[in-house]
Amino acid sequence: MAAISSFIALLTHRTRSNLTVNKCNTCSKRFKYKSSLKEHIINSHFVKKQKHICKVCEKILSSKKTLRYHLNAHHNKKEFMCGVCGLTFIAPYKKSRHRKKKSYFFQDH
Repeated sequence: MAAISSFIALLTHRTRSNLTVNKCNTCSKRFKYKSSLKEHIINSHFVKKQKHICKVCEKILSSKKTLRYHLNAHHNKKEFMCGVCGLTFIAPYKKSRHRKKKSYFFQDH
């Protein structure tokens, strides 16, 4: 019964914490963290678009960071590891998504 109540508490927490979304005033894109919103505004609305082109597939990416993660996918380079289960990922946001999906496994019982 305790597992069910803690799962419901987790869902309630996620719902409430998603209410404090940081929204871009220019394009209405939403971000969980204020720092992510600031990075988006700088990269998407203020910096002259510098093209970062993938040498493998010629896809145009918006930053060196996204190009790096994109190249990781081409080369199956998984440099971001979950500290709990040891799975590895090509980008930190994929590791974060994994942790959120599996959060009920990572809680102290």
